[in-house]
Amino acid sequence: MNPVFYWNAILLECSRRDFTRGFNNAQQPGPIRTSRAMAIVHLAIHDAVAFSSGNPGAAWLTKKGIANTIGAGPGGSVGDIIAGAAVVTLKAMYPRYGGYIDDSTGAVNAARFAFGQQV
Repeated sequence: MNPVFYWNAILLECSRRDFTRGFNNAQQPGPIRTSRAMAIVHLAIHDAVAFSSGNPGAAWLTKKGIANTIGAGPGGSVGDIIAGAAVVTLKAMYPRYGGYIDDSTGAVNAARFAFGQQV
Protein backbone atom coordinates (compact mmCIF):
# COMPACT_ATOMS: atom_id res chain seq x y z
CA MET A 1 0.00 0.00 0.00
CA ASN A 2 1.12 3.54 -0.67
CA PRO A 3 2.52 4.91 2.63
CA VAL A 4 0.91 8.32 2.14
CA PHE A 5 -2.53 6.71 1.71
CA TYR A 6 -1.87 4.43 4.68
CA TRP A 7 -1.01 7.27 7.05
CA ASN A 8 -3.91 9.31 5.70
CA ALA A 9 -6.19 6.42 6.70
CA ILE A 10 -4.68 6.43 10.21
CA LEU A 11 -5.24 10.20 10.38
CA LEU A 12 -8.87 9.80 9.31
CA GLU A 13 -9.39 7.11 11.95
CA CYS A 14 -7.98 9.41 14.65
CA SER A 15 -10.33 12.13 13.46
CA ARG A 16 -13.26 9.71 13.43
CA ARG A 17 -12.50 8.64 16.99
CA ASP A 18 -12.26 12.28 18.00
CA PHE A 19 -15.90 12.78 16.97
CA THR A 20 -17.31 9.41 18.07
CA ARG A 21 -19.12 8.95 21.36
CA GLY A 22 -17.30 6.56 23.67
CA PHE A 23 -13.80 7.70 22.78
CA ASN A 24 -11.80 10.46 24.50
CA ASN A 25 -13.13 13.23 22.32
CA ALA A 26 -12.34 16.88 21.69
CA GLN A 27 -8.64 16.77 20.95
CA GLN A 28 -9.15 18.61 17.65
CA PRO A 29 -12.79 19.74 17.93
CA GLY A 30 -14.66 21.37 15.12
CA PRO A 31 -13.91 21.56 11.42
CA ILE A 32 -11.22 24.25 11.72
CA ARG A 33 -9.02 22.41 14.21
CA THR A 34 -9.58 19.12 12.41
CA SER A 35 -8.53 20.68 9.10
CA ARG A 36 -5.49 22.22 10.77
CA ALA A 37 -4.46 18.85 12.25
CA MET A 38 -4.83 17.18 8.86
CA ALA A 39 -2.79 19.90 7.16
CA ILE A 40 0.01 19.59 9.72
CA VAL A 41 0.26 15.82 9.27
CA HIS A 42 0.28 16.09 5.48
CA LEU A 43 2.86 18.89 5.50
CA ALA A 44 5.10 16.72 7.65
CA ILE A 45 4.69 13.85 5.17
CA HIS A 46 5.38 16.20 2.24
CA ASP A 47 8.53 17.57 3.84
CA ALA A 48 9.72 14.07 4.77
CA VAL A 49 9.48 13.05 1.11
CA ALA A 50 11.14 16.29 -0.06
CA PHE A 51 14.10 16.01 2.31
CA SER A 52 14.54 12.26 1.77
CA SER A 53 14.55 12.64 -2.01
CA GLY A 54 17.38 15.18 -1.86
CA ASN A 55 15.13 18.08 -2.85
CA PRO A 56 15.01 20.29 0.28
CA GLY A 57 14.01 23.27 -1.83
CA ALA A 58 10.57 21.69 -2.31
CA ALA A 59 9.98 21.40 1.44
CA TRP A 60 7.45 23.70 3.09
CA LEU A 61 9.97 24.50 5.84
CA THR A 62 12.42 25.78 3.25
CA LYS A 63 9.83 27.76 1.30
CA LYS A 64 8.72 29.52 4.49
CA GLY A 65 12.31 30.35 5.41
CA ILE A 66 12.21 28.31 8.61
CA ALA A 67 15.73 27.50 9.72
CA ASN A 68 16.40 23.79 10.01
CA THR A 69 19.34 21.47 10.40
CA ILE A 70 17.91 18.58 8.43
CA GLY A 71 20.62 16.92 6.40
CA ALA A 72 20.43 14.32 3.70
CA GLY A 73 18.16 11.40 4.43
CA PRO A 74 19.27 7.80 4.65
CA GLY A 75 18.78 5.66 1.59
CA GLY A 76 16.14 3.01 1.28
CA SER A 77 12.39 2.98 1.63
CA VAL A 78 10.74 6.37 1.93
CA GLY A 79 7.85 4.62 3.68
CA ASP A 80 9.79 4.41 6.95
CA ILE A 81 10.65 8.12 6.72
CA ILE A 82 7.01 8.98 6.07
CA ALA A 83 6.02 6.82 9.06
CA GLY A 84 8.38 8.75 11.35
CA ALA A 85 6.99 12.11 10.28
CA ALA A 86 3.38 10.93 10.47
CA VAL A 87 3.73 9.31 13.90
CA VAL A 88 5.28 12.40 15.50
CA THR A 89 2.63 14.75 14.15
CA LEU A 90 -0.28 12.40 14.79
CA LYS A 91 0.77 11.94 18.41
CA ALA A 92 1.06 15.71 18.80
CA MET A 93 -2.42 16.27 17.36
CA TYR A 94 -4.13 13.24 18.91
CA PRO A 95 -2.13 12.28 22.04
CA ARG A 96 -4.94 10.14 23.49
CA TYR A 97 -4.64 7.73 20.56
CA GLY A 98 -0.89 7.17 20.94
CA GLY A 99 -1.38 3.44 21.47
CA TYR A 100 -3.41 3.12 18.29
CA ILE A 101 -0.82 5.14 16.36
CA ASP A 102 2.05 3.02 17.73
CA ASP A 103 0.17 -0.17 16.85
CA SER A 104 -0.22 1.14 13.29
CA THR A 105 3.51 1.66 12.84
CA GLY A 106 4.65 -1.94 12.47
CA ALA A 107 8.29 -2.84 11.80
CA VAL A 108 10.37 0.07 10.50
CA ASN A 109 14.03 0.83 9.94
CA ALA A 110 15.14 2.81 12.99
CA ALA A 111 17.46 5.22 11.11
CA ARG A 112 14.89 6.10 8.45
CA PHE A 113 12.11 6.38 11.04
CA ALA A 114 14.28 8.72 13.16
CA PHE A 115 14.99 10.87 10.09
CA GLY A 116 11.23 11.19 9.51
CA GLN A 117 10.79 12.18 13.16
CA GLN A 118 13.47 14.84 12.77
CA VAL A 119 11.66 16.35 9.79
